[in-house]
Amino acid sequence: MQPAFGNKKITAQTNGVELVFAMDISSSMDAKDMSNDVSRIEAAKKAMVQFVNQAPAGKVGLLVFAGSVYPQLPLTADKVAAKMYIEELSTDIMSNQGTNIGLALNEASIFFSEEKVKKVVVLITDGEDHEGGLKSAYSVLKENNIELLVLGLGSKKGALVPKSSEPNSGYLKDDLGRSVISKLNEGMIKNIARDSEGSYIISSDAFPNISKLLTEINSSDTTNEVDLEFEVKENRYQWPLAMALVCLLILFIWETLKIRKKFA
Repeated sequence: MQPAFGNKKITAQTNGVELVFAMDISSSMDAKDMSNDVSRIEAAKKAMVQFVNQAPAGKVGLLVFAGSVYPQLPLTADKVAAKMYIEELSTDIMSNQGTNIGLALNEASIFFSEEKVKKVVVLITDGEDHEGGLKSAYSVLKENNIELLVLGLGSKKGALVPKSSEPNSGYLKDDLGRSVISKLNEGMIKNIARDSEGSYIISSDAFPNISKLLTEINSSDTTNEVDLEFEVKENRYQWPLAMALVCLLILFIWETLKIRKKFA
């Protein structure tokens, strides 16, 4: 039964990297122009799970953005929880549409701890920025020694934008009644990486190859280890086990005495 009550402290070591995802969940991320008719957001989820599984990150955080920004998961060492939050992402989380990358990067910069470890933001977007404010965001990242990696998802051909993530929801139309087609803004992806002195990958694959960005995270200056301290429930299984053994011993003695008395 493993009864547990009371707390005890345990220590462990983890890699000195903090990784924060800034995930675009604007409606254009539902466009299905990735291979095998997969939407951009589904490809993004697969990429993020790869990052969590393969990057030497001791802690992972997640924020989502469209026209505004929402902190989805504070920095945590629980990677199982991180993957659960990733799998639940949807463009329906936010009603305020748009793609405010500058605001997202500013918000991501305050996710990190004060530990002297490598700090990395992975921006995942199709590059359709409608808000501006990127220059100030780059300054904030630089001041806090935060590295920016960009994963651009989508194709130059583009695809129709669904009204929602629900099946058969129809497609968005502009003021003239024409269907809205979203295309990857490759130029913006490259400019963000260049101006922030970061790296980028552009992909239209359902399973994006993120090896280049993983190499950046796995660089030699990420080998530092950080001591972590956790409080966990104290397992008290020894108590009922000891009682059970005592009961078995009493039963054994009792049965032995009964047998001796019978044949006495």
